[in-house]
Amino acid sequence: PERENTQELKAMTQMVIDAARKVGIKRVIVIGDSTTLEIRPGVMRMHDTYFHEWDLPGAYTHLDVLERVRKATDLDWTFFSLPITVQWGERTGKFRVGGDALLTDSVGRSQISAADFAIPVMDEVEHPKAIHKRLTAAY
Repeated sequence: PERENTQELKAMTQMVIDAARKVGIKRVIVIGDSTTLEIRPGVMRMHDTYFHEWDLPGAYTHLDVLERVRKATDLDWTFFSLPITVQWGERTGKFRVGGDALLTDSVGRSQISAADFAIPVMDEVEHPKAIHKRLTAAY
């Protein structure tokens, strides 16, 4: 089942890109997981020694999705990577926004509430500033 889901995600990503092109939509926002964020310069989280091997197929799928989006240079895309943990919780408005690096707090946690993560996503929808860039957000 895992392999089928990864193939579906790759196919759906390409379908969204192709459909946007076909109907003339230029703006595309994609949300992926944290596996492709850098834990140190040039090293993605999925390549960390502590990353579980059984999670690698899904991680490589998210890498494929990121690469497909990055190749869509004719679209005005922004790719949001989630932190490691997204939980239910209140909207605080107190978070940091970053780029390709995993954001962690003072004790090493990478987390945010879904309500707070929605803020930078909606800001980018309403006021595009990160065209052809990746963003992430966490406390």
